[in-house]
Amino acid sequence: MRRGPSAQPARGLAERARAADPGRQPTPGVTADARMFGALVAVLLAGFVARSLATLVPPLPVGEDGAYYLVQVRAIVQDGRLAFPDFPLLFHLQACVARLLSVMMEPRAAIVAAVRATDTVIPLALAVPVFLFARAFVRPGGRSGHGAVAVALVGLVAVASGSSLLMAGGMIKNAAALPPSFVFAFASYQWLREGRPGALAWAALWFVVASLTHMGGFVSSAAFGAGIVAAGLATPAVRPRVWLPAIVLLAALAGCLAIVHVLDPDRARRLVHAALAPGWMFAGSPGLAWLSGSPDEGLRVLSAPAEAWLGNALGVLGVVALWRHRIGMEAATRVILVASTLVTLAFSSPLIRPDVLERLALLAYVPGMIPVVFLVCREAGAAVVVAPLALAMLLHGALAVKTLGQTALVPAAYEELARFRSVLPPGRVIVIARPLLRWWVAWTMEAHFSTRAEPALAARGAYDAVLVLDEIRSGAFGVAPGPPDVGTLGAGVRDAALLRAEVVRALAEGAYFRLSAVAGTSSRTQTSISRHPEWRGLPPPGGSAGSHP
Repeated sequence: MRRGPSAQPARGLAERARAADPGRQPTPGVTADARMFGALVAVLLAGFVARSLATLVPPLPVGEDGAYYLVQVRAIVQDGRLAFPDFPLLFHLQACVARLLSVMMEPRAAIVAAVRATDTVIPLALAVPVFLFARAFVRPGGRSGHGAVAVALVGLVAVASGSSLLMAGGMIKNAAALPPSFVFAFASYQWLREGRPGALAWAALWFVVASLTHMGGFVSSAAFGAGIVAAGLATPAVRPRVWLPAIVLLAALAGCLAIVHVLDPDRARRLVHAALAPGWMFAGSPGLAWLSGSPDEGLRVLSAPAEAWLGNALGVLGVVALWRHRIGMEAATRVILVASTLVTLAFSSPLIRPDVLERLALLAYVPGMIPVVFLVCREAGAAVVVAPLALAMLLHGALAVKTLGQTALVPAAYEELARFRSVLPPGRVIVIARPLLRWWVAWTMEAHFSTRAEPALAARGAYDAVLVLDEIRSGAFGVAPGPPDVGTLGAGVRDAALLRAEVVRALAEGAYFRLSAVAGTSSRTQTSISRHPEWRGLPPPGGSAGSHP
């Protein structure tokens, strides 16, 4: 059938009207939805395999603070509250899972299984907002495969990149806070496009969930919300819809800060200070020093973590997306792309001090994925450009899995610490250990710990025994080296020199560790030492435990 002469102009008018109306949402066809959903399922399966290599295959939880979650969940299961002040949501969820699993296994094993299971499954939810954004970005009548390719490429980055996998084990809260933060971004986008109160309510809910899961979720959501408000106020087509979410965002921020202040006042004060005086983030920045004329600092800029370089690459793709589609882009889409690009580049900025950049760069890939999804959905050739970057991030993920596995506490060292619990003196006990061992001490020995000698010795009157845990051989944490003074009293403890003035008696010694008691802790400790010679019951191979000067 031949088209009339006015058909083409009419279609052009319809497309321009659709582009100018932020309330219209393109709905992909059934075929596109099916392909994207299939890609999502494939991504979730691949992500489960990749994450399991880091979380389930190693015999013990990985990461420097892997045992921290075990300690916190045990405290909730046994006492109904956290052992240490922290954001509570994830720990209570893990405790619920542990209670369910305890029907089938002994309580300690159930806690370990619950922590490792949540560490494996929750971060995979990052792929779901990728699917939702892809479905929203696909053009009506466009090629149905573009959305599926976007879900596959960017979804794999979401669940199996180095930035994601490096959070396994010791940074579960951080990883668990990112999916709700990402959903908050999508719900905010839906509000800008449709103006439905339900979308704004969902945005507020997910902001609170992310913020009460981890500080990283709080920072990421707040930065994203601020970016959306700033970009929205600069865009006349959606400006009327920005005022209400701005108010909701401020109310949610205030509510979350109030809750955090009740749970952990010190953390709340740090958050407020960071927001009101952000200059601390740039103190000692090698980038600023280099710009000020210090040529040697340029090398420190180049040594930024890989996550920062990848974040900047994603930010550049965001700029490319905005430039190439600057004409005819939906106003709400422009706002979300501007906000995500700004947050990605800010979190990856070489002007931030290194210790802060190391943390923020781990979060940068989440907002950075949004412009990439848009590009792949809208341009046939974008996948060719994005694929090498995605491959680099997946290779980074493979290296992260290998690193985590090689630096986890080895089972033999774990068994030694568990056996040491049987030789602890009765009563209240505090163990001085280097920071890398603190949570393992708390989990295996069920004792208090201190990573410095001075406060433990000063509080000796409050304890029945003050003990010292020393590494006597490297290898307890796989290929990670032991402390520089391995084998000496207070190995790895910053103020170990204070222990040299104390009379110390070895209680037990194994292949990796020596456990010693500081004499003179209290009269009960001295009595216990004389009455319980079996405290020396773990002699090292080929010898007996001796006293330590």
